[in-house]
Amino acid sequence: MSVVKVTFEGEVRRGRVEEVTYEALLKVVTELVPDVHELVLRYVDEDGDTCLLTEQTFDDFVEQCTGGPLRVTAAGHRGRGGRLCPGKIWRHLRGEVTPELIAELMVTHGELAAAMVERKAWKLDRVAGGG
Repeated sequence: MSVVKVTFEGEVRRGRVEEVTYEALLKVVTELVPDVHELVLRYVDEDGDTCLLTEQTFDDFVEQCTGGPLRVTAAGHRGRGGRLCPGKIWRHLRGEVTPELIAELMVTHGELAAAMVERKAWKLDRVAGGG
């Protein structure tokens, strides 16, 4: 069992992994820093350089941690996952809304599209040609 130390927003959080694998590390990091979207992990290598932690760099990362805890720095966005609010999306679209775009929004971002309609950021029936 290995100790994992994750620095996130200036705070160090501590956890453990049963086996040292990339997947196990990601799992414990997401447990230690929940509700973070677009999570990016970095580590410091033997030259003091900050490196991006990926599956490809994982073996190098583990070598740096020999005999000590697995230390990573995490960064990402909390909360809504970087989603824009309905009003900001409406302003970005500037009224260039087509029935095809509405259909795409409903399929790919149903919750967001529903919120836009609910908050009257746009009138679905008017835009879709219903009046």
